Amino acid sequence: SRIVRLCEGVKPEILAIAWAAGPRSVASSIGLYFNQLRGIRPSVTGETLRMMGLRPGPCYAEILSKLRWALLDGRVRGEVAELRLARRLSCENAPLTPEADD
Repeated sequence: SRIVRLCEGVKPEILAIAWAAGPRSVASSIGLYFNQLRGIRPSVTGETLRMMGLRPGPCYAEILSKLRWALLDGRVRGEVAELRLARRLSCENAPLTPEADD
């Protein structure tokens, strides 16, 4: 995830210049970011969180962001592990919908 943290938010034109003019290790990291890492997203979505009974709100973005970083860091692999982590994060961070409280 270190590469993603360094590259996200940087204009693609700047990354292209760094890729072309920088050392081989920089070019390799930027290539990895563009070709693989920037597209990594959890299979869990806002809809998944809603179906789990989570009340929609800012907690969705926080949970999905934490899931993405866990994927990038290799701390979770596969949909089952993502769902398990999403459930844990939802219990820590967000209120349940009234229907889920019944």
